[in-house]
Amino acid sequence: WRNMLAGRSGISPITLFDASALRVRIGGEVKSLDQTELLREFPEAGNEKDRKIWLGLDAAGRALADSGLPLATLLEALLLVGVSLETFLIDDVTLAAQAKDLSSALVNLALKQESPNQLQTPLDRLTQVLGDHFDFRHGRYTNCSACAAGAQVIGEAFRRLRDGSAEVALAGATDSTLNPLALGGFSLLRILSEENDCPGKACRPFDATRQGTVLAEGSAFMVMETFEHARRRGAHIYAEVIGYSSSLDA
Repeated sequence: WRNMLAGRSGISPITLFDASALRVRIGGEVKSLDQTELLREFPEAGNEKDRKIWLGLDAAGRALADSGLPLATLLEALLLVGVSLETFLIDDVTLAAQAKDLSSALVNLALKQESPNQLQTPLDRLTQVLGDHFDFRHGRYTNCSACAAGAQVIGEAFRRLRDGSAEVALAGATDSTLNPLALGGFSLLRILSEENDCPGKACRPFDATRQGTVLAEGSAFMVMETFEHARRRGAHIYAEVIGYSSSLDA
């Protein structure tokens, strides 16, 4: 937050994996993610290799802790999770691609739903882990609408609370595009900035000299309540949602 107010960029050379062979070697990494600590809190996520799952667990856990809600409240609460795209894990993709019978290898991976080698993360995986861990029983929703996913789950949570479906909801989204396949794929589309030597200036979408976008990762969740519910329990209210609409009018 302090960096944003001061105009300091969070774009830097990628350290999550060896990007030296790629055209683009910069991105927006979350530097403070402590998976060891998260694993103690969410042992059921021990086999997860997708960064967006861990980012989502961290953000959702922080939001719930900050809210001060008794966990029993979540039995009657809604869970809404937004995600962008499936993440293909290159190590597992490579194993499948090197198999003598590619079709059989892909079928076997698809059938092994509980296997750590799934080829890609199921879109509702974070919803499942959060829902089971915190015992959300009133409704669980996963929205996959790319860049609009986070805003849409907040809006849909607002509608359900306004309509009386529940008094409390946890809504948020998560994504990480910092992996070799994502960087390689977007590089082939020629839409990424290749200013690897000056990462702090690479992301400048409104500048006439811009050269492309920059991939990153992150997650944000918020606890949403009806005003009456928040007031009854003396909650610290950060903001009020007064309306929402969504259209596809391109």
